[in-house]
Amino acid sequence: MWWCNKVLAGSLLAQGALAASVWDEVAVIEGRIYEPTFREATYAVKDFGAVGDGETDDLGAVTAAITAANLAGGGTVETTAGATYYLDGPLELLSNVRLKVGEGTKLVWSSRSTSYLPAVLTKFEGTEVFNYSPLLRAYLASNVSIVGAGPSSVLDGSGDEWFEKDDDDADRLREMGNDSVPVYSRVFGSSAAL
Repeated sequence: MWWCNKVLAGSLLAQGALAASVWDEVAVIEGRIYEPTFREATYAVKDFGAVGDGETDDLGAVTAAITAANLAGGGTVETTAGATYYLDGPLELLSNVRLKVGEGTKLVWSSRSTSYLPAVLTKFEGTEVFNYSPLLRAYLASNVSIVGAGPSSVLDGSGDEWFEKDDDDADRLREMGNDSVPVYSRVFGSSAAL
C-alpha cells in the first residue's frame, strides 16, 4: 500500500497539487520569525580590554563583553569604528546579545585551524559532524543579532586558508551520513580536512 501513496504523491506533485500546500507553510514559518529586541545597555569591547590594532588577539575581550551583556540580561556589544579586531578562535554569541560592528570596522579571524578546537557539533555541507568550531556560533542561544554599518563593516574569516579541503574526508562524511552512522561517531576536527 505504501508504494501506492508514493506513486500518488509523485503524480500529485507532478501536477502541482502538493506544491501549493508546501507554499502554504511559508506563512506558518514566517509567523514564527520575529525581530529580536534587546535591553538598552551598551558594552564597548574597548572597556573589556580590546585593542583593535589588527595584531593583538582581542578574542578574550570581545568574549568578555558578550558574557557581561548576557549575564546582565542582554544588550548591545559595540566595537570601535575604524578598528580591526583580530580573533584567534571562535566567537560564541550568547542569548539576548546584539553584536554591533562599527563603521569601517573589521573582525578578522585567525586561519590557524587548531584555534577552532575542540571539535563541536556543527554541519558540513548539511551533514552533522563533530568538527572545527565555526568562526561565529550561537549554540542553544536565542534572541541574537549581528548588525553592521553597511559595506564598511567586515567579517573576515581568512577564507583562502580554509579552502584546502580533502575530498576523501568529505566523501567519508557523506557516506557516514547516508549510512546513518550516529552523529557522535562522526568526529573529524584535527584528524581531517573538512
